[in-house]
Amino acid sequence: LVSNSFKVGDFIMDIGNRTVMHDHKPVSLTKKEFDLLHYLALNKNRVLTRMQLTEHIWGDVMEEDYDSNYIDVHMKNLRKKLGAFASVDWLETVRGIGYRLNQS
Repeated sequence: LVSNSFKVGDFIMDIGNRTVMHDHKPVSLTKKEFDLLHYLALNKNRVLTRMQLTEHIWGDVMEEDYDSNYIDVHMKNLRKKLGAFASVDWLETVRGIGYRLNQS
C-alpha cells in the first residue's frame, strides 16, 4: 500500500487520487461521500456528531440548518454504494448522536 492509501473495512482508500477500491474494482462515490468516509476514517473509533460532520464537509452551516438530514442521506448513499461490494457493519450509526467508523 502506498502511504496515501489505507484500508477501511474491505476497501482501500486512496487519498491522493480520491478513489475507493474493493478487490481492484473502483467504487463510485461523490465528492461529499468520499469526504465523509475519509473524515470518519481519520477519526476511526470516535463518535462524530452530525454537526461535526456537517461542519467538516460543508464548512460553516446556518444555525437553523444544522438539524437537517444531509448527513443521514449521504451516509445512506455511502452505505448503499459500499454495501454493494462488501459488508459495511463497521460504519455505525450512534442513535441520536452521529456516526462512528469502527476499526481495530
